[in-house]
Amino acid sequence: MIGPGVRQAAAFISGVAVAAAAAGSALAGNVVTLAPSGYVYLAGTSIRCGSETSNGATFISCGIVLASGESKRGSYVAGMESNGRTIVIHAIKPGNTPTVFDRTPAAAVAKVVVKPGDVISLPGTPIACSADKVSGKPTIFCDLLNAKGHVRPNSYAFGIGDTVVTSLAWDAKGHVHLLKSWPENG
Repeated sequence: MIGPGVRQAAAFISGVAVAAAAAGSALAGNVVTLAPSGYVYLAGTSIRCGSETSNGATFISCGIVLASGESKRGSYVAGMESNGRTIVIHAIKPGNTPTVFDRTPAAAVAKVVVKPGDVISLPGTPIACSADKVSGKPTIFCDLLNAKGHVRPNSYAFGIGDTVVTSLAWDAKGHVHLLKSWPENG
């Protein structure tokens, strides 16, 4: 029997390919430049994405946060480094955040709110993120781009909404595939 969480994940997944493909294309919304150590909040959700630079690498991570700004206990956080490494961690409790997905392709700032249709720019990186709607729910997708600004073949990506986080893979032909999803019911 399929439970409600599986149905929600299936509804989310059904829109993944279309919405993920939009991440590399021009959208009708604003382009929001995310400053180093900056944050954006996805309108209508508890999702916050932040960028940081560590050891010369820039990365973005997105997760469900409480009003205090702390990660919601039991939720998942997805992230991508400028080299394409894509990770998902389980925020069980402080000091206990196991990594549940970690793949690398082979070859404090003012509160900024993004909404579906907006693109999140991380200058100097090949990361492209977009705020979209999947099954009517606001969702953020982050992909790795090639030099021409298209989603890089044989790379990984993630999607995160209030109910589910997914890890995705782009194949050599530019098709996206769901690798795994985790319910955000922490």
